[in-house]
Formats: sequence, structure tokens, C-alpha cells
Amino acid sequence: PNVRAERERASVMAGWLQRPASGNDTVRRLILMQCRSLGNESDSTIERDLHYAEEDARGCLDDELVDVLKDMASKCMQSCDLARYADRKHPCVFLYNLAAMPSMRSRHTYQDALLMKHTRLLKLVSPDQETWTVSLTLTVVNVDYEKVMGQP
Repeated sequence: PNVRAERERASVMAGWLQRPASGNDTVRRLILMQCRSLGNESDSTIERDLHYAEEDARGCLDDELVDVLKDMASKCMQSCDLARYADRKHPCVFLYNLAAMPSMRSRHTYQDALLMKHTRLLKLVSPDQETWTVSLTLTVVNVDYEKVMGQP
């Protein structure tokens, strides 16, 4: 079943219209839910919300792009969890950290996410890095990319 269509029908039936979510908001929600679900796989409400966010994102974006974004978000969150664990100061945890090296694993996981960005994400988003960098910069400073590129 198409969850998005059901929600839109329910909102119209309730007497109010929803503004369609932008693609950026949809991607942001997917990344936040993916990060939140990591380590909370047994929480059915978080998993349900992740499923809805993923379905919404797949409605706006290519499936491969959604998969790359989810993988990158998972790797970044795993890196964050490992770095947090590596900072604990309890003597027993310190000894465990000497053996398990979560700090090093955190750095490697983050490097994997960066490698994924350069090898998979950039190819899906833009054919060349310069165009992608300009587009990202304009987005960050809140300038309409189409207006800038359309002017002579």
C-alpha cells in the first residue's frame, strides 16, 4: 500500500491540506531516522517511522541514491557510537578499549563513509565535482541554483 497517498487522503478528509514536503526535507528525515534506528532495531515504532521515511524518499529520489544515503548515515552513526565509547574513562572500559580499539574502528568507519561519498554518491548526484560543489555552496547560502545558472 502507498502510505503517502493514504496520508494525503486522510488529511484532505480531515478538512486541511498539507503542503508537499520538499526533497531536501524528505532526505533529511530519512537520514535522521536512519541514525536514530541504529542501535534501536528492537523498537518497532522507530523501525516503522524509518520505513515511512524511506518510502517517502524513494518517491522523490532514485532507489540507488536512497540506498547510498542510508549506508552513509549508518556508517557515520556507527563511527560516532564507537568514538563515544572510546572516550569513556572507567578503568575497566579503558582496558577493554586498549584491546578492542574502538577509536581506530571509528576512524576507519568514518573513512569508509567518506570513500562512499567520493566513489558512489558524487557519481549519482553530479557528473563532475565542480558543479556539485557550486550547487552545494549555493544551497548552503540559500541561493536559488536555477536562477544563478540561468542568467548570462
